[in-house]
Amino acid sequence: MANIHSLPVEILSLIFHTVCEDIKASSVSMWEDVKRPPPLLNILLVSSYWNQVAVATPSLWTFTAIYRENFETARERVRRNLERSKDCPLNVVVRVRHFTGSEDINAFDLLFEEVAQHSHRWRTLEFNHLTSRARNALEQAPLPRLVSLAIFGGLKGQTLKLNTPTLTMYTTNTWDSKLVSFEQPSPVFVQLRHAFSLGTAQTLLQHLRRSQHALKTLVVLFGAPPGTQFSLHLEDGTEFSAETLGLSLPSLTEYTVEFNALPWGWNALRIAHMPQLRRLDIYLKIFRYSDPNNTVPFMPQLLSLNIFAHYPNGFASSARPLVAATPNLEEVSLTQTHAATSQHEAEWLTPMLSPSQDSLVVVWPRLVTLRLQGMAIPRDQDLRTIPLGRPAFKQLFLDSTCLERCKAVGHNLNALPEYFEVVVTDPYRIDKSLALSR
Repeated sequence: MANIHSLPVEILSLIFHTVCEDIKASSVSMWEDVKRPPPLLNILLVSSYWNQVAVATPSLWTFTAIYRENFETARERVRRNLERSKDCPLNVVVRVRHFTGSEDINAFDLLFEEVAQHSHRWRTLEFNHLTSRARNALEQAPLPRLVSLAIFGGLKGQTLKLNTPTLTMYTTNTWDSKLVSFEQPSPVFVQLRHAFSLGTAQTLLQHLRRSQHALKTLVVLFGAPPGTQFSLHLEDGTEFSAETLGLSLPSLTEYTVEFNALPWGWNALRIAHMPQLRRLDIYLKIFRYSDPNNTVPFMPQLLSLNIFAHYPNGFASSARPLVAATPNLEEVSLTQTHAATSQHEAEWLTPMLSPSQDSLVVVWPRLVTLRLQGMAIPRDQDLRTIPLGRPAFKQLFLDSTCLERCKAVGHNLNALPEYFEVVVTDPYRIDKSLALSR
């Protein structure tokens, strides 16, 4: 077998680059711990040969982070990355919580301005804070290659106008999206993550209309509860709803709904017509309706449903319209995000195992995979009956937290592998790349 040190530089460099891209793709967010570069850079310590190859591979040095540290000492690290990355596209992350004084602010501004000199290479930009000087530098910076922008606060009431002709992915959690605007031609989004409130509804509507034929992934954080017909009157008197606006998203395949406030409602699904929707994710606290007349649009095209809640209070009753509207689901995931014991945990599986008085009714008859996370399943709920009426059912995924909590309440699941495949996974982790409010 050939020694790895005998590999040509070109092949070893390609291996390093491929592994680095895999690490980034599987990360919970864009390098959640910005104090450390991607783990692949540990190869610098393996041998002098690997070190030389890594240093000479520009794509390994494209991550440029500005975080809360001594900004003077950070300049050496940033300059090193900028030099070694050569002409490769850059991924820029700014995460700063506070400054210790005017000298600290000035050092940050100087560092940001130095990075902004390479803005023509920026491919992605994420920030949670900008000073007035840094904001001005960003507005003046050319961004011809920027495809992804994520803004997590930091504007403090100041407006920001950007020229981003190639932008296709946009994330913002600000409740006043009027602060951010784009020069003409306005970007058309493939992926949009946006807050919904009285202050942001008009801007969100503009983004949806402009991007309706290209948009594939949509995440909406609701700060205002939708009404019976999911309508919200904007400042100009327009009623925001799919029915009144005729809004259609024909390319949308994934939709994530997050409820930041109580109460909530299924009518968030009426934000637009989504004929190609395949996956729906819902994040909330408890299932308390904003209106008892909540309705769910019929979605026979939906194949995957993922629900995340602190507690399942009210799920058994509120799930009925959803069950009726999604007859062709193949994958269902139910996750309890709060670890405390709840007397309502039986409600998670009630819609599936005890759907109605009619014994002939089978909920989600095309189900193939069921995933349960974080909950304790009561002993009187027999999971062995899941395949009954569901001939395609094959797999049950249980995270280790669910398994441990089931044991704690005396529910032995050891016999389940005799009936279908059981896969035990790691404990559930919140996906920060999707959750706007986290």
